[in-house]
Formats: sequence, C-alpha cells, structure tokens
Amino acid sequence: MIEPHPTAHALVLSFDEGALSRLRERKARVAVAKRASRGGWTVVWAAWEPSGNDEIAWTERYGVFAGHTLSHDKAPIGVLACVYPAADRALYTFHGETFGPPQVEPDLARGGFDVRNASDKSASFGLVQFLTVNGESRLSATSAIEMAPMVPASLAAQHELHVWTAPGVVAGQILQHLPARALTIRFESRTTMRCTYDQMHDAFHLITEPRNSL
Repeated sequence: MIEPHPTAHALVLSFDEGALSRLRERKARVAVAKRASRGGWTVVWAAWEPSGNDEIAWTERYGVFAGHTLSHDKAPIGVLACVYPAADRALYTFHGETFGPPQVEPDLARGGFDVRNASDKSASFGLVQFLTVNGESRLSATSAIEMAPMVPASLAAQHELHVWTAPGVVAGQILQHLPARALTIRFESRTTMRCTYDQMHDAFHLITEPRNSL
C-alpha cells in the first residue's frame, strides 16, 4: 500500500565561516546517500554547495526505477522508467520501457518492494525518494542493483543516512565505497538530527540526540 501519512525526517548541517571558506576553496560539495541494499551500489542522493546552515528534509515515501546497467564507480545512473509513489509489499515488473501494474505480495515485509526484470537485457533497479535541500526538491535514486533478464530482486527502504564533503560529487553518481570519514546517522522515528562540520578532520559530527517531532 501507499502510506497516506509517511514519516517525516530532517537533517540540519552547520558550518562556521572559516569552514565554508575552506570548502569553497576546495570546490567541495556536501553529499548525502542512503545505505545500499545488499549486493547493490550506493547512490549519491543529493549533492550541493554548503551555505552555512543547510536543511535537508524528506518523508518515507518511495518509488521504484529501472535504468541502464551500472558501468563503473562514480558513473551517473541513467533512468529508463520510474513509478512514484510505489506501493510497498508489491511486485513491479519491468518490460524494457515501462513497468507493469503492481502485483500485491502480502508476504513481503512493510517497506519492501519486489522488482522483476522481464526485458531481454540486464538493467539496474532501485528506489527513488524526494529530498528537499534548502527548500529545493528533487526526486533522486537512493540505491541501485544490477539484474540480469528474467531475474527478480527485493528492494528494502533504508533508514541510515551518510553525509560527507568531496569535490566534484553530484547527485545520481554510483559509488562502490563510501568515504571512511562519512558520518552515518540512523533515522527510525519522526526525528530531526543536527550536525556540525569539523574543518580539521573534514567530517561531520552529530551534536544532538534524536528529537521527536510533534
């Protein structure tokens, strides 16, 4: 089913003026990504130039996508078809250009999505989610896995967020490995998290405990 009132989350990132100046000199950007599904690639969910006090917001509402095969580290995802929003506990079959109607799968756990590649070529599949950064929204992939023809796979909603800075990073890039300095934050309930950027270690630090939103 499609959740009518999905859980909302927010992340606030703070930078002092010295850190902002240094990041601009490096032409570094902030990047956020979700934990990859088992056997899949991490995808840069969003990337932007820091502004000093950045706010990222999203809800736990998902879609599914099919795309070109995954070629190499840091390559962009080429989306072929997308269904948003998608019902969880359902199977979506890709026919080469579009997805067919969802088929209910009651044995799937809540937050789980099954996909099946019914085309004659390998393709990538994953979840998409809306993310708002400083008031600007975009729908972007959060993970990707490559599938051969006629092969099914299960995709699951992930609640771990990774955040780091790097030059040249852009939304939609696939990553084999996350930077070691990336901060991992787990969102489970209706929460807001706040982090500060440490210029000396080029890393973010959580500065508050999870706070339940009203």
